[in-house]
Amino acid sequence: MDNLIEFCNKHSTEIYLLGVLGVLVAVIVNIGKICTSLYRVAIWFSKKFIQKQKAEEDDKSGVIIHIDVDADCNLFCFSTFISQLKAGEDNVVYLKPGGNKLVFESAEFPEVKDSKIYEITPGKECDFMEISLKDKVEERRRAVEEEVKRKKEEEHQMKLKSLENIEFMPIQKDGKYGFADDSGKVVIPCQWKKAYQFSEGLARVKDENGNCGYIDKTGKVVIPCQWKKAYQFSEGLAHVEDDNKKWGYIDKTGKVVIPYQWEEASSFSNGLAGVIDDNEKLLAIDKNGKVVRQAK
Repeated sequence: MDNLIEFCNKHSTEIYLLGVLGVLVAVIVNIGKICTSLYRVAIWFSKKFIQKQKAEEDDKSGVIIHIDVDADCNLFCFSTFISQLKAGEDNVVYLKPGGNKLVFESAEFPEVKDSKIYEITPGKECDFMEISLKDKVEERRRAVEEEVKRKKEEEHQMKLKSLENIEFMPIQKDGKYGFADDSGKVVIPCQWKKAYQFSEGLARVKDENGNCGYIDKTGKVVIPCQWKKAYQFSEGLAHVEDDNKKWGYIDKTGKVVIPYQWEEASSFSNGLAGVIDDNEKLLAIDKNGKVVRQAK
């Protein structure tokens, strides 16, 4: 052991240099490995670039087709995606000579499609194609909107059903009217100039202009505010006054079912309503507006 220590002391410089040399060799070896890896990566990317360039060249080989579409769509050829086509733009694609099964699929509604077999004869350089999907897309859009509307109405009717037996009372806050349920909870915000009791599922309300309309128990405006004077529904009808100071009757959709013609009118009861005509005669009319009785 003493001899070894003595040897190291005598040759410490040589031993240090050997250590440094060893480190340098290790670094050079690792750099070589890194360079090899980088070279392999470069080769891989080069191959991918060449493949992509070749694919693009293949895509642009064949016949040039200018396609005019009236709705955005995706073009497929034999189930292979070819291109996105834009309405109002000059869409250019390249198709191989021979028979091509083309499918034009709406971008908005993929289930809306048009297809055709397009035959390209050898030697042809370019061609033009016109595709119309707009009518089908609009028809589908209307169907979707109707379905959404139907579902919303179903939900609305279910909510109304759940409120059917709950008593709503008009309330006032900060000069505005709304409604609270029988527990005192505000169920329709205070937003009306005036509000009246519910009758047959509808309540008469007045807007800022003093016009009367009707809302249901969800707060939805069922009949817009449009009359200066209106009364609650009774037996499915309500009497309202037009701008000429004549009274008529509306149903729960707001449709005038008995024309404006009376000087005065009252609510229906047992199928009849009392009215006064231009001659100040008191009459009884039925729900068709027919006079069935006249006061003597």
